[in-house]
Amino acid sequence: MRLHKISASVLAACICFVAFTNSAQATFCRSYEQTSSNAGDCPDCQLSIMNFPQEQAYAVHASNGWQAELNYVEGDSSVATGGGRWRKGLPHAYAGRDFDLDLTQQGKTLSMVMSTIIDGHRQVIRAEFRCTG
Repeated sequence: MRLHKISASVLAACICFVAFTNSAQATFCRSYEQTSSNAGDCPDCQLSIMNFPQEQAYAVHASNGWQAELNYVEGDSSVATGGGRWRKGLPHAYAGRDFDLDLTQQGKTLSMVMSTIIDGHRQVIRAEFRCTG
């Protein structure tokens, strides 16, 4: 009987621990540097992210000429979606274009999927970033 009570207590503690760790959500870091991209290497590309937890939103600024506003997905601050715009006057096809953006953080890695339409075709940029602060 005593063993059964101890087992039940251990099981309850494990369930509470798993529930707590699954509900804990890590917000994005404030700064990232790019580690890979299907649009070409950019070792100087960096993201700055401001968190607005009351609004469940982020403002993202990229060193290579774009910015975006994102909202948490279903209250989860480790996943965000929204859109933005590339700055006009840049020397590439994305200059001045609007785009959709999805960001997902796992540990210190941020995954990005950016998509836009150019000449009637969807273009997708996938990149990964490492938290620097």
